[in-house]
Amino acid sequence: MKRPEIILDIIREIRNVSAKENEPEALSRVILDRMVAYLGCDIGDILLFNNDLGLLFFQNSVGRDIDVNMADSKNTLPNDVLRTGAPRIVGDISSSEFSSLSRNTVSQMCIPVILGEKIYGIVNFESRKKNFFTEEHLASIQIIGFPLGLVLEKAELREEIFNLHQGLLRVLVTAPEKVEPNYPHHAERVARLARMIASNMGMSSDEIYDAEKAGLLHDIGKIQIDGVILSKPGHLTDQEFEEVKRHTVLGRLILKPIGFMGPILEAIEHHHERFDGAGYPHGLKGEEIPLLARILAVAEAYDGMTAKKHYADALSSEEAIQEIKNGRGTAFDPVIVDAFLGAIQEDTSE
Repeated sequence: MKRPEIILDIIREIRNVSAKENEPEALSRVILDRMVAYLGCDIGDILLFNNDLGLLFFQNSVGRDIDVNMADSKNTLPNDVLRTGAPRIVGDISSSEFSSLSRNTVSQMCIPVILGEKIYGIVNFESRKKNFFTEEHLASIQIIGFPLGLVLEKAELREEIFNLHQGLLRVLVTAPEKVEPNYPHHAERVARLARMIASNMGMSSDEIYDAEKAGLLHDIGKIQIDGVILSKPGHLTDQEFEEVKRHTVLGRLILKPIGFMGPILEAIEHHHERFDGAGYPHGLKGEEIPLLARILAVAEAYDGMTAKKHYADALSSEEAIQEIKNGRGTAFDPVIVDAFLGAIQEDTSE
């Protein structure tokens, strides 16, 4: 197969993968794999440029354990290409002005990933053979590198949105404490427990993150509940309790316009459901209750029992654990209770 046909095949394959895969890092890995396979070289890297720090950082690598600190490697070919914006081939690094990123490679080729006037990063390739890379290689990779530029642009946008989201999250987490100041740091403790339970259950990293985030935001609806009721010493009247129960549905309504929440909204709305169907707001039963909500139910119950409140003394950890066990199969999902007990045991043994 001729070079133009190979390049077109690679671009078609990248396009097909892009239609199925939405994560920029996974997409860039696919592109890097294809470029390294096409070149037949030993190492390939995608290096992202952090404009704030003025440094390159590894995003993906093929054939290399990522243990190179680019901050300590200014005199390298990738940094030179970053400065000049021009691609470059070095046939023998040992006889050049550059220091090598690898012990066992000899020749190197670097290409900037540019969209418009902005450099998003560098694609770096290395071979154990002298003078391995050719001008034909360079031209080919520059063509294949265009979709990579689109992917890196998308990754940067996602990171900006994520950082904005995290800032908003920090504000939202502290909001319930403004109306319920006698119960400080409750959300952080529930989030930590939810994360521990999800991790013990072997859930994915995304699911664990969602469990933690749901824990942080589970009481956000309380900002629309009368603070006088939330701070009332002693027992609530039936009418007051009905008002407090609204915080689950209100939490979902508050967060829904923000986006990024997915299953977290359901967890917030249903974290006071009981496994036997006697909870609120909808009386869901068993596995009708979303999994994250079942996790939150156990995490919040434990923290609620062990944290000193203005209307009740705290139970000891042992007493609270026994109460959780007593609620196994009635208030709480038995699977979640078992994961909670395992997570608590692991946490206390560390």
